[in-house]
Amino acid sequence: MAKTKTYEIDLDKIINETYIPFTLNYKNRYEVYYGGGGSGKSVFITQKLIIKLLNTCNPRRLLVIRKVGASIKESVWQLFKDILSDWNIKYYTANYVIRLENKSEIIFKGLDDQEKIKSIANISDIWCEEGTELLEQDYDQLDLRMRSNEPFNQLIISYNPISPLNWVYNRFHKIKQEETFVLRTTWRDNTFLPEDYIKKMNRLKEINPRLYKIYSEGEFCGSENIAFGEFNAEIHVCEPFIIPNNWIKWRSLDNGYTDPFAFYWFALSETGIVYTYREYTRDYSDEKILYSDQAKNAVVRTQGENIITTVVGHDAYSVNNQGGGEGKSLIDYYKIGGIHNFTRANTDRILRKTTVHEYLKPIFDEEKQKWTSKVQIFDTCTKLIETLPNQLTDPKNCEKVEDSMIDHWYDGWGYGLIFSHSARSNEFAKEKPKKLIDQLRPNKFKR
Repeated sequence: MAKTKTYEIDLDKIINETYIPFTLNYKNRYEVYYGGGGSGKSVFITQKLIIKLLNTCNPRRLLVIRKVGASIKESVWQLFKDILSDWNIKYYTANYVIRLENKSEIIFKGLDDQEKIKSIANISDIWCEEGTELLEQDYDQLDLRMRSNEPFNQLIISYNPISPLNWVYNRFHKIKQEETFVLRTTWRDNTFLPEDYIKKMNRLKEINPRLYKIYSEGEFCGSENIAFGEFNAEIHVCEPFIIPNNWIKWRSLDNGYTDPFAFYWFALSETGIVYTYREYTRDYSDEKILYSDQAKNAVVRTQGENIITTVVGHDAYSVNNQGGGEGKSLIDYYKIGGIHNFTRANTDRILRKTTVHEYLKPIFDEEKQKWTSKVQIFDTCTKLIETLPNQLTDPKNCEKVEDSMIDHWYDGWGYGLIFSHSARSNEFAKEKPKKLIDQLRPNKFKR
């Protein structure tokens, strides 16, 4: 039992047995928690850090990091508040800072706010959630920022296994690091999982053994199976900026209700670069959202922009009962929510993979003396950035991406990318060039 001046916490009742030996262990400066989905690692790390902050003689200052600040609100910020409330621990919040009664602080920041991070003094502990989103230099810079005079300073990083091309593989799994504790866990280590999640994982073993190894067993997939080994965040991901009004904009989506849905917004620059500048999605563990409400939320996020069309897959045109019955198609429900101009997506899986390769191809910019590509993704599109490098090739046809639990974001994004690719290709098939707006008119792409 861990005791504080005010609280008594029974570890056996609130923490998964696998994690209990490491709850009060602070001897390593670096801790790495990785593994499959549903392993409970994020909950445990939150519990461990709260207990550490409560068991201190002097106030500690914890910095919780995500690559993008916008992703904090619905993830780690809410997780800390939920656990503190469940444990009946009093706390105060302001501007994404949680302050405990013993004056310890939990500060939540995105790496897109680096200047403000540099101004935070006396950081005693850092947690990098979804660490594969970070660059290795981001991690090293954070390590330099952790220089409190309090004992047992710790830098914790957590993630699901991703491509061995990601920097974490070489850093933590290929070569043993000094002062570094590494723990792999799976859903079997989480005794609090609902029964339907366990059934889903067991079914995955039969349906897709390779994906099962990644998302159930928490193992890295061999690089020879990675569909887009050329993806590199330093080349393909950029900081957000205000999109000029004269750029053509469109939207695409992979529909879903029980499964995740994924909306993406695109803009075509005057130099032919396609920018993916917004993401609206739901993950498996998030609350389900009706199709009409998805559309309403997408319209709100569009903020009055001139979107020439929304590219959507063929099944959205079929009449079904997923959206609530009444003999309507998904398109009908999207229209109820305020989206009206649609284009049928080209759903050819070979073309989708080929198009993505074309746009990801690194190009050296002679003027700026750096590598770039024909597509740039705003770093706020976190789910796409997380899942794209983890797509696998189809073992039956290497020209396709394998169907999987994580292809919704790739599919939704790919529909929009093909739309641009088709428009730009058509430009060269015409004897007389047309205005760029004519090249993207939706009726040219009705299938």
